[in-house]
Amino acid sequence: MGKVTRGLKAGVLSGLIIGVILGAVTYATMVLWKEKYLAYFQQIIEHLQETYGPLPITAEALYQYSLNMSFISAILGAVIFGLLFGAVFGWKYEKFPGSPIVKGLIMGLIVAVVSLVIAYGVPGVRTPFFGGVETFKLAFSIVMYLVWGVLTSIFYWRWIPKEAAGAG
Repeated sequence: MGKVTRGLKAGVLSGLIIGVILGAVTYATMVLWKEKYLAYFQQIIEHLQETYGPLPITAEALYQYSLNMSFISAILGAVIFGLLFGAVFGWKYEKFPGSPIVKGLIMGLIVAVVSLVIAYGVPGVRTPFFGGVETFKLAFSIVMYLVWGVLTSIFYWRWIPKEAAGAG
């Protein structure tokens, strides 16, 4: 099995694990902070109505749809994320210094920075961050990226052939 293939497998498996955790946490935060999410969805509707006119959807309908899709979307998103970044991880694994855990933390930190720059820096990308939810989601996101990196590295390292692991 090649490095990139090993990285793909490790990234997807880690993504699946992280996706289940993210899905459960996302669902719980949406339930706990329902009123804040409803206000957020109302802002989105008002913004769209300024551009496109009346819309046949309510904030409650958007909330229900988002709540229903939160778990499966988190899993699918994390698996796709794991597929992409797992391939990069496998390709560059040998370049990272330290133990498998350190390598995973480095990759997780790199991915966290890239993802947060995209989330905060790209015009039009909207994330429902507000009040205490913002701080929680930001901290939780960073922790999840680091955990993804560590899990990916551990799985990758376990799948290195014994003769190659002993030679390195």
